[in-house]
Amino acid sequence: MQYRKDYQKNMYSNNKFFISIYGKDRKNTLLKLDNYISQDTIVTDTPMCTYYVNNIYYTGLPNKPINEDYVDLLLHGIIFPYNMTLDQFSEQPELYLKEMISKHRNDLSRLPYSIRNGSYCGVAYDETNDEFYAFTCFLNSIPLYYAIIDRCLIVGTDLILIAQLLGLELDLSQGLIEYYILGTNLSNMTAFDQIKTIPKGGYLKYKDGSISVSYYYTMPEEKPVKNFDECVEEFAYLWEENVNALHSEKFNYGLGLTGGIDSRLILSAMKNKRKPILFTGSHPNHPDYLIAKKITSSLGLNNHYLEDYRFVDRLNGYAEFCSMADNPLLANTIHTHQQMLFRKEKGLVYEFSGSINLYGGEHYYSDRRSYKDTILRSITLPNTKVDNSREGIQTVISELVRNMALYDDLSFIAKKDVVDFWANIENAYYYCLKQIGKPTSKEFILERLRHIYKSTNLLSWNSLAGRRYNEFISPEMNISLTNFASCIPLKYRDSRRILLAYLKKYHPETAKFVLSGYVFNANSPWFIYKGLSNYIKAFNAMGYKIPVLQWYIKRRSSTDFGNQPEILAFQKAICAKANIITETPLISIFHKYPNNPIRLMRLFNIALLQIRLEMGEDNLRDFLINEINYT
Repeated sequence: MQYRKDYQKNMYSNNKFFISIYGKDRKNTLLKLDNYISQDTIVTDTPMCTYYVNNIYYTGLPNKPINEDYVDLLLHGIIFPYNMTLDQFSEQPELYLKEMISKHRNDLSRLPYSIRNGSYCGVAYDETNDEFYAFTCFLNSIPLYYAIIDRCLIVGTDLILIAQLLGLELDLSQGLIEYYILGTNLSNMTAFDQIKTIPKGGYLKYKDGSISVSYYYTMPEEKPVKNFDECVEEFAYLWEENVNALHSEKFNYGLGLTGGIDSRLILSAMKNKRKPILFTGSHPNHPDYLIAKKITSSLGLNNHYLEDYRFVDRLNGYAEFCSMADNPLLANTIHTHQQMLFRKEKGLVYEFSGSINLYGGEHYYSDRRSYKDTILRSITLPNTKVDNSREGIQTVISELVRNMALYDDLSFIAKKDVVDFWANIENAYYYCLKQIGKPTSKEFILERLRHIYKSTNLLSWNSLAGRRYNEFISPEMNISLTNFASCIPLKYRDSRRILLAYLKKYHPETAKFVLSGYVFNANSPWFIYKGLSNYIKAFNAMGYKIPVLQWYIKRRSSTDFGNQPEILAFQKAICAKANIITETPLISIFHKYPNNPIRLMRLFNIALLQIRLEMGEDNLRDFLINEINYT
């Protein structure tokens, strides 16, 4: 495929990103960056570091590093400090950040934990000790990548840009194969061997040419707690306190309302507060649309229904969406373009986003589209105590990996490398698990592994592409809530039990409506919800039909956007033009499973990664739109 490599100056004009380069010998790298950076990018140059910031967030963070006591601090994203509302922080962010630097001047590795809450990443440079730090938030909702280039350290949020500066080409790396098999990357790997990512709750320290990665946050182990009703009360206090701290009287903000539980939890917690601008982006026949309409009608609230955005120029919109994702590997949400247009039209500064996966989210038992999560569930029982030694934990992880290996097609990997691949996966699981609490049982280990498996995409799957028009804030990005979820018994979170009990007790006005994806509501008897919902999800994931759900299935749109023939044809066409697909053993997968939506989506994302790497974002957008129209 012949790509034009005429990189445009405005290539990253619409892309929220930051890049930091540390080192005396960074002149050549800075010259390379000039080919990619728009005039809107704010550049701050110091004797040892250069910082590039583009379209920084509107909710309070400075658009260049602040300096206090010979320390530079640059944060990217959204933070909401402990005991401070978002509005309060946005009034004096620099003062707060300077106070935080002074507090941790002698140990900058404590900076991210001091920030505590939010969706962010950042860097800090200690001029006195010549030490450079980079860190992510405790759940890694905005990935941060790093590499060595020309004897300098480069750290940033844009994987493709760093790869372009390094002059890398896409190959069947361990990270790329891992993405194709698992749908995410474990530990610190990316699609490029030379580029690593900082793990969640982790920080990088660079000193005297040496890189070390450590952790400032680990999820606590399960502890003896109060009874279930007392836990519900504690959750109610923590949840409502956090949600109300994030509401704003200064900014226009929104909430995407669905028929599920996440958005309902957020809306219910906003007591006596200015309500967000509500919108629903589903098809008019979809349960999300129908249930959201009932909720807003019952509560006397206005809602915007975005069906017009969904069908007007939807294919071109899909192409634009695919080109603008910060990381094309995550460009797998195909319904958000119309929502981004709506946010821009209404001038929304930020949007609440619900993803309560730590309390038994959808991925806990099955992804509905991924059989791997069904496998994870199938080997959960019995609840057996395990040896906390490395050998005992490794035994459980090995069992998991063996089960996964039975169902994955690795025919595109040389036979001699297959065993090594699964061994690396096993080691990556164990490496990650060491940072997430002390295991007490097989159930506990597998529950934490589920979290690892999905954590890369936690909150990122939609926000990475959507944040150029709007900021995403999730109340779940709160250390107190995360610690609470980690410490209470698994049975309290099973099938979102504690969330349903909260709605039933404190917000019966929203508990009465059916939850999208189920035939139940929060008021349904627990034994029915637990006894049927998990099996319904598992059987649906495996392609079986359950009679009790036929009414629900029939109410779904028969023309779901993600399964449209023209979308599938477009994805196949792009894959057919990508060298990484057609000139490697991946072509065997492409031809062997031409209509498998999961495999096709992952191959499509890999193709996007390569094409954007070769032609740049603006050229990619034009290329994809032309392909849409041609297809």
